[in-house]
Amino acid sequence: MPTLQHYSTQKSYKKYYRYNIQEVFAGIKGEQEGDTLFQKYLQSYNEAKSQLMTLSAKFSYSHPTVVTQKAELKSAEVSLINRAKVLLKRPASIANINKIIFGNTEVSQTNQGVSTARNQGIYLTNSKLIAFLDADDIWYPDKLASHIAHFNKNINLGISFAKVEFLTPDGKRTGQISKAPLQQLQPQYFFYENPTITVSNLVVRREVFEKITPFDRNMSYAEDLDFLLRVSCSNSWQIEGVNKVLMGYRT
Repeated sequence: MPTLQHYSTQKSYKKYYRYNIQEVFAGIKGEQEGDTLFQKYLQSYNEAKSQLMTLSAKFSYSHPTVVTQKAELKSAEVSLINRAKVLLKRPASIANINKIIFGNTEVSQTNQGVSTARNQGIYLTNSKLIAFLDADDIWYPDKLASHIAHFNKNINLGISFAKVEFLTPDGKRTGQISKAPLQQLQPQYFFYENPTITVSNLVVRREVFEKITPFDRNMSYAEDLDFLLRVSCSNSWQIEGVNKVLMGYRT
């Protein structure tokens, strides 16, 4: 089963964050691997975190539904930490749970531009699928599972994307959905518009980056269009969208 890694790039592009998100959580390494109760608590924690992120995009942080979800997230966090304490036989925190499961989760570098940050992130991954998440964009809860299913159905798929919901600058949902074509994309599509909307909408098969140069380090604008155009012109991989709204993009 493929794993998927993503990078969240800050506005300053000085930092990017590394996560290794599996479709089915495998539990922590060593003797903790396969503990079903830990897996259950980990999944509950991640689902609560995703739900809070979605609600926060729609409502103010003081809205009753958000407050309720914050309490649920805290409860899920406490259960996860308590179970980790039992397994590790020592104090635990969300930070060291992440470190055990995912390895080092944060890497810093000097400001060399967005393309360099993303390329360095790609270099550090070892998963079969790679996705990106800019700090001001939002993934909806079923994004990862939907893209993994998309790749599993098509061995020729190189880049998967989906429909995008446009958000207000403060993250409120507008109901406005991208209308760009999802299939049979030709190179000319990438000359005058970006049908994928944003890098945060891309999930890329590792082999694509191994055969085609990643993002151009000399570009700080439209570097994603340049990459998509090169992939499309290669005739080696398909670029195809999922007919679902799987993320929110602040305008």
